[in-house]
Amino acid sequence: MTIDAEPLREQRGRKPGPEGGGLVLRLSGGHGPATLKCAIDDEPVPGGWGDWYYRMPPGRHRLTVDGAPPLRLDIDVQPGTVTDIEVQYNESGPAPFSVRLARQPAQALRVHLLPALFVLSIGVVDAVLMGGLILLRRTLA
Repeated sequence: MTIDAEPLREQRGRKPGPEGGGLVLRLSGGHGPATLKCAIDDEPVPGGWGDWYYRMPPGRHRLTVDGAPPLRLDIDVQPGTVTDIEVQYNESGPAPFSVRLARQPAQALRVHLLPALFVLSIGVVDAVLMGGLILLRRTLA
């Protein structure tokens, strides 16, 4: 699959069609421009700036961010929605417990996304982001 990626600043005001979803990837850290190697479904993310917007087919996609240790997330993209992922990083790569996720309708895409309910499965733990509050709940393996 080829990723249709553009810097977020060039995507403002555009949204995915009803058949697809959107994915916003933001890398943030106080250590200069984002230079981490990222991939979505094993396709490299273009280097340079730390903000990208992707038009994605619905379904599960794998985000990989190189570092020590590397970050690997399965992301569920739903039709007509935008999933926002922010990864904070330091000198060695993604900072521990630094991933923030939010999902909202595609027509509400803005540079600053509003908090929304999102559930992320991390092995035996679900992280639920609701209104800026992260709740962890244990699940069965």
